[in-house]
Amino acid sequence: MQKFEINDWVPKQRHALGVINLIAGTKSGGPSRKVVRGTVTKHVDCAGCGRSYAYEMSRAAVGTSARTAASEAEADAQALADADAKLKAALANECDPVCCPACGALTPQMNRYRRKRLGAAFACMGSGLCLLIGTYLLMVLMHRVLLVITLLGVLCLLLGLAILLVGPSGVLIPKRGRP
Repeated sequence: MQKFEINDWVPKQRHALGVINLIAGTKSGGPSRKVVRGTVTKHVDCAGCGRSYAYEMSRAAVGTSARTAASEAEADAQALADADAKLKAALANECDPVCCPACGALTPQMNRYRRKRLGAAFACMGSGLCLLIGTYLLMVLMHRVLLVITLLGVLCLLLGLAILLVGPSGVLIPKRGRP
């Protein structure tokens, strides 16, 4: 079951994949941008116990038109088609980390998604920690305090923690699917 929503300043339109509402910001004489939101029910076979479960996944996609569109209506149509294609690809190829309700396991694709999301936070925290350790060693060996490197290390460490804490909680503690 696929449910799509795209919001425009006009009433809802029927689309081949479901109800779509369009959020549009169009400037006359320029390229058009359309934001499309969609939800799909993903059915997953557990890698741990082999049971099947399902979860709802939502995505948003932004489409733009070419600057050479002949009219505003044509620019809107191009932007909508671009956004729709990006949304279909995202809903078909992406996943959310959702644990099996029976055993709590994640599929390999969900683990890759989770590692990708957490990688930036850990890389930032690791570089900050390396800068702080390097500054400490320079302080011990050379009896000098390098304030700029110390502040940069603290900034990287705090930025990594902020990415980790502000990031989606579903990546750290995945939600449970429904059987």
